[in-house]
Amino acid sequence: MFSIGRRLNASSSLLLCALVALCFAPHFTVVHAACSAPAGWLCASSNYNSGDGCHCNCGLYDPDCDVRDQQILGCDIGFTCSMNASCTPCSNPIAAEDGELLHLIGEHSGECAVRCVPSLTGSACQFPSRPPAQWSCASERYHDGTYCDCGCGPAVDPDCWESDREIVGCPNAADVCPYQGVCTEALNAQLDPALGSLTAFTSADPMLLRTECANGAGEGPFCQDYCHLEPCTFYPAEKLRRCYASLRIDLADALHTIDTLERMLDVYVFTDISLDSPDPVHYPLQVNLRAELARLRRSSIESATPADSPRLDAVPFHESLAELYTQLNDAHTAYLKPRAFGSSYFVQPLLFEAFSNLPQGPLHFTVSSSLVPELDYLVGLDVVSIDEVAPFEVFLSRADEVGVSRDRGTRFNMAVDYAWAQRSQSVFSQVDQDSVTYVFLDEDCTPMQVTLPWMSMTHHAFASQSRIVAASEPSASNAAPVRNQPQPSVDATPLLEERAGLDPSLGPLNVHSSLRVELAHATPRSASTTVSSLVRDAQNTCEEESMDALPNGFSQSIEPIVVTPDVGVYQLGEKTVLLKIPSFSPRDYTGFRTAVVFGLLKAQDLELTQLLLDLRDNGGGSICLSYTLLHYLFGDTLPIYGAYDFQASDLMKHLAIAAENVPQNLFSPEYWIDPRTNKPYTSSSYMTDSIVRVRGGMLGSYSQIVHDDCRYNFEQWSKPHHYDYQPESVLALTHGYCGSSCSVFLKHLEQVSRVRTLVVGGIPGEQQSATSFAGGQSYNLDAFLSDLDEVGISSDPLAPRPFPSSSRFAYTLREIYSFDYDVHFGIPVEFVFTPSHFRMLYTRSSVSNDTALYSEAVSFFDRCTVDSEALPCTGYFGSGIRPCAIHTTEPDAYGYYHFSSECVIQHCLPGFYFDPQSQQIATGDCLPCPRGTYKEDISLGPCLPCEYPSAHAIFLSEGVSTSACPFICETGFFGEDCDPLPTCDTDSDSDSDSDSGKDSDSGKDCHCDSSSSNEASSSGTHGGSESAAESSHHSSDSSEPDECSLRWYQSGIWMLTTVVFLVAGVCVFAYMMIRRRRNNYGRYGGVTGPQDSFFTLDESPDADHYVDNDDDVYDDEEGGEKEHSMPRPGEMELQEI
Repeated sequence: MFSIGRRLNASSSLLLCALVALCFAPHFTVVHAACSAPAGWLCASSNYNSGDGCHCNCGLYDPDCDVRDQQILGCDIGFTCSMNASCTPCSNPIAAEDGELLHLIGEHSGECAVRCVPSLTGSACQFPSRPPAQWSCASERYHDGTYCDCGCGPAVDPDCWESDREIVGCPNAADVCPYQGVCTEALNAQLDPALGSLTAFTSADPMLLRTECANGAGEGPFCQDYCHLEPCTFYPAEKLRRCYASLRIDLADALHTIDTLERMLDVYVFTDISLDSPDPVHYPLQVNLRAELARLRRSSIESATPADSPRLDAVPFHESLAELYTQLNDAHTAYLKPRAFGSSYFVQPLLFEAFSNLPQGPLHFTVSSSLVPELDYLVGLDVVSIDEVAPFEVFLSRADEVGVSRDRGTRFNMAVDYAWAQRSQSVFSQVDQDSVTYVFLDEDCTPMQVTLPWMSMTHHAFASQSRIVAASEPSASNAAPVRNQPQPSVDATPLLEERAGLDPSLGPLNVHSSLRVELAHATPRSASTTVSSLVRDAQNTCEEESMDALPNGFSQSIEPIVVTPDVGVYQLGEKTVLLKIPSFSPRDYTGFRTAVVFGLLKAQDLELTQLLLDLRDNGGGSICLSYTLLHYLFGDTLPIYGAYDFQASDLMKHLAIAAENVPQNLFSPEYWIDPRTNKPYTSSSYMTDSIVRVRGGMLGSYSQIVHDDCRYNFEQWSKPHHYDYQPESVLALTHGYCGSSCSVFLKHLEQVSRVRTLVVGGIPGEQQSATSFAGGQSYNLDAFLSDLDEVGISSDPLAPRPFPSSSRFAYTLREIYSFDYDVHFGIPVEFVFTPSHFRMLYTRSSVSNDTALYSEAVSFFDRCTVDSEALPCTGYFGSGIRPCAIHTTEPDAYGYYHFSSECVIQHCLPGFYFDPQSQQIATGDCLPCPRGTYKEDISLGPCLPCEYPSAHAIFLSEGVSTSACPFICETGFFGEDCDPLPTCDTDSDSDSDSDSGKDSDSGKDCHCDSSSSNEASSSGTHGGSESAAESSHHSSDSSEPDECSLRWYQSGIWMLTTVVFLVAGVCVFAYMMIRRRRNNYGRYGGVTGPQDSFFTLDESPDADHYVDNDDDVYDDEEGGEKEHSMPRPGEMELQEI
């Protein structure tokens, strides 16, 4: 009797109807929360005064409770709803044998009424002691304690409500006898003979038949249907759990699986370091894989059923292995359950996102999307509690179970995004709950409580348990490694997809009719004291933080430059180019390269000098593509390659030796580059000449350092001229989930190029790394077995065997060391925690809008964290830095500082110096060296006096960068030392000598007079001044230089005048030649003849003469006399000019 009431409990029907038909006809309808619900109403707003029942324990009294015959919801049997909105015992006793059958009708008077199901009568809802009038069979068959007599009119035999009563009177063996006593086909009438035989017994549920299940097929009336699964269809979580519970594994197969995993420990490169993490603070890890596998071996033997062929439950065995490797927090390493599990999920119909109204928290959580349109009214509502626990605590707890990343902040982001609500059965354990109760705040900050079931689905169709078992068998073809490739792929994406949530491209999903039974348990309930406290806290901050306290995220415009499915290049604002790389495994490699090259060239044309790299959700790919992009963006920044090694176990040494003569095998020596020679290894010595390292407190053997050969890729990316982005003008954006080759790419940017990183999301107040699971190289068991087979050592005693099931094992084959050798040499990058330079929480706008996110990210180009950071700046003939104003300003709302607006000069160009007292220093200017000084180097040093200064030298220029400073001499001095000019003797006894032009003292010519000897001058530079002879020539000029001419000469204007006259002379000469040619053509009639009949002077019959139409002859020899008085053509042209 008790089970009927459990199925029909009226208090569990409200939200059951709201989730039954996700794309299943007939669709259910969910009413949007009403805006009229008063403050203090804790249940859904749509349930207040809506005529859908008397809702109790909702904080306020529901006016529906004043209406007679309204069903009471939210109270147990025997309770009604009082005026204070709480459940109160009925004033009249209810004597029903099974109270759960009762449909209660509430009145505020405190009395309760019952409404019985058909065939039950009286206040106690009991069967009549005598056959009712509608009974058409023999009266003695009524309630005789033998069979369930069905089809005896619209009346039910009380024997049908007893367990194990065989049904008689129905035409079909699969019929049951429900309330009306009419033969009806059972819900579980379709039975797979392989799972069990249907017997004519009723179950506790009158619509289900009892079955005798086959061995291993589970129990209960639905045992034959548990593993009948349609693809992309939601079922109750219990259905999938019971299907999996029916699976068994032979003990021998279980031990075989453990043995294979134990042998693979000699190949997994992190086996030893996992014993004890080198960074227990940020990456706590202590997992002894060998000891745990040995323990699991013992427990499997102990739990196996005693039989000739002992077996054990498959689910606990596979989950134990999956959980063991999940503890490593290594995305490259996982035990993946058989494919029957791998295609299945436990899901909640909602997804979530976290944001903050303040730069440093606290976090708020909201519904980001719904898997079914009928629940879209919940999208955008804030989440107050999940099963009476604050959502932050729920997601933080789930982060410890996700694995994937060693960084807790990254795992937290993943838990919020999908890993809490969607749980792939490839890796994660089953959920043990049937439903989840949420409390939301609607748009009016009014709480509403909703209970949603856990549901299950699978990507593949399974007709029966036998098909599930078949899917667990070993695959016919193992995944072979990629051959004949210039570099190995280290893409973790396929493995990550096993952990990921549902594929959004699946579209709307169906809901099976059996989900209605499970949804019956998803009843609304009152908020507990804990939840009420959370509601009050949320309501207190709801109004205060209803608007973003952060800058508006739409200040930057975003325009696409070139966008493909593999990469996107965008213009962000006036000076930033955005390069979005979602993966290093492009579907179109050539298209990827073309888009990047074209996009960056276009960015140069647009003068976009800042580079924002968006690496969110990048799970890696080709390691050579990441190295090539590094080379392309930043040139030959050494070291361009990372340093890798393998675990050099005996098995790995056997493999390397055997692969020496097998080209293109991953373990062939020629596959790997020796960094000491930059050439491929020539023997297996890269593995056999092992290096002993201490890892996790253990001594272990590791190979020589190797790296990839990506030269072919470098050649494909011939670097055109584009901006060489400086580290300070590059910012990398992630949410921590940048893994595998993406992590190597970003680690290189951080440690070698010194690029700054920005992480969005995570846990407030907790440091977070910008990257995850650098690993080195991901590999899998099937590929490794293929390598063993290819080199001929698959039968090696140390070699692992294939799994006896379709389970898979992925692992990290190679480890990469830190690029920052001086700090972290000897520690794999995977275990080096490098906090991001900047942290930023999502805002309400940026959590769902990338344009807003990028706009906030751009502001971090001008932020800094330590005084050692600085931005370069340029001034007038100098350069310097804008230091981080950490000592002069307060941190901003994010907790960071800004670069100073003033340029602190660090270098002045040659010819310029730095004057600490100058007012120009604030603008970043260097001053030119004064006349008479120079500076040759780029420094802050002083200007030095020009060499060999003379008291009679007049220096011409400022800002001189050589010691040979240009100068002229004062009047009366000449030469490079500005010596005095020689003067004429003015004594009386020299008059006679003046007529001969001889100096009486020196015997030299003297062409100056007394006045000119004191005013002549000489100019030049040190080492290049005019000679004495030239100076004498100038001094002997009969014209006296005036003061104006001297100033021209001193200021350099004479140079401009000379150039002008030279240009004018050339033009005059050219014009004369053109006129001469025209005259010659006219004289010979050349203007009418063909061009090739013209001849020049040298080509004429008589090249020594010009001939005109009058036969006048002119002698062309220089200095010759004219025969006639007419001018020569050249002279005539000159006269015309």
